[in-house]
Amino acid sequence: MDLTVRNPLENKVSRRDKSKPPSSSKAKSSTRATYGGAGGVNYGLIADNLPSLAQAINLIKSKNIDRIRIFSPNHDVLNAVQNSGIQVIIGTFNDDVPKLANDTNFVINWVETNIVPFAKSVTFRCISVGNEIIPRNLASSVLAAMRNLNAPLQSFNLGNIPVSTSIGLPLLASSYPPSSGDFKGNYKAMMQEISGYLKIVVRDGSLEYKNIFDAMVDSVYWALEKVGARGLDVVVVETGWPSNGNGEYTTPSLAQTYNQNLVRHANSGIPKNPGKSVETYVFSLFNENQKNPGVEQNFGLFYPDMSEVYHIDF
Repeated sequence: MDLTVRNPLENKVSRRDKSKPPSSSKAKSSTRATYGGAGGVNYGLIADNLPSLAQAINLIKSKNIDRIRIFSPNHDVLNAVQNSGIQVIIGTFNDDVPKLANDTNFVINWVETNIVPFAKSVTFRCISVGNEIIPRNLASSVLAAMRNLNAPLQSFNLGNIPVSTSIGLPLLASSYPPSSGDFKGNYKAMMQEISGYLKIVVRDGSLEYKNIFDAMVDSVYWALEKVGARGLDVVVVETGWPSNGNGEYTTPSLAQTYNQNLVRHANSGIPKNPGKSVETYVFSLFNENQKNPGVEQNFGLFYPDMSEVYHIDF
């Protein structure tokens, strides 16, 4: 599960849990501020047989999907979604994070090249600094990169675009029961700095959990609370179920059940925020044949020829 945390007005931090709730599920969340509702997909491109961008964007719009997440600043995708009404979470390459943290000229050029030319025609929901690099070896560069990106955004009058990052649920020392959620000791100070930068607030209450999705998202709220962070929403930036690759546990029927129930449930809120929708991005739009063989190639809602693997309503 991947999670993102961000400030309602400015920035966002994201985190992912690589230990999937069920053995074959894939889930990712993000914490955000004031946006709500489900209805986005990850648009991955690690395949050599996908439909054209124009076809893919038409497919996305035809399914009433109005939010996508891309993992890098792909100009072809950004050109394709201009003036489409589709909102975009845009990622940076992991290898660029140290340069974003230490090279001001690189940061300015990154914003000038990847954000400014599209800012009038593309709605950026946020910039995500790297993907799942907390907890990993580039983790120490994340906060500096977030801060550095915010400065040129402000100078270009684009301060309304939040800056975030992606973090993994292995960052939690404990996640069950949700109220025991806490960051690992060696990362707690880092998350306290990041969450302090984002000025997060979290609510508590008498909670009852009926599924792992709610428990995993709320465990992040509890962990943030314990580092002095309050007031963010959690955005699930990647979650899904494979339709093939692991026998009887990965069928189109199971994948359809998981993802359709996910979209419906995300609009109903979670225990710490009942009645408040959780912005959720289904993984993924297409089956991607250049990923690792097995389940990783079979998370798509559509085949590359744009026929449905199974149907869900957004």
